[in-house]
Amino acid sequence: MACEIVKRPGGLFVVWGVPSAEDMGRVLRELTEAAAGNGGKAVYITRVPVGAPPPDGIARARFNEVLPELMARVNSYHVVMEGTGFVAAFKRATLTTLLQPFWRRKVFYVHATCEDALSQMDDNFYGIAQELLRTAEERGLTRGPLKTAT
Repeated sequence: MACEIVKRPGGLFVVWGVPSAEDMGRVLRELTEAAAGNGGKAVYITRVPVGAPPPDGIARARFNEVLPELMARVNSYHVVMEGTGFVAAFKRATLTTLLQPFWRRKVFYVHATCEDALSQMDDNFYGIAQELLRTAEERGLTRGPLKTAT
């Protein structure tokens, strides 16, 4: 699986398997559609399961190409990098340190769980994010039952 997507006006949820360059373009297209249905902005939640491989060089290069367009379309960008313990916490801290400087303040977040993403959600996008996570849960795309997305 490269990626699975849940979309609604104002939001996009993506869970990653093996990232590919083609998926980066697909995610941008889907996010553009989601944002268009919500006045030009969307919340983006991306889930990286434990053990998911990093993107290869071609996929990373394509991500870097689409990143400015992603940034223009998101109200907030939430990376759910799952895992527990020191190594997982270190990965989340490293990702935050590397990417946060490129974003407007209070836009880019890294979380350990999908529920944590909701806790940092802008009030105007909370309902959208909650609906995305409910749908993702129903499709088996979250780590397990969600505690707060009821």
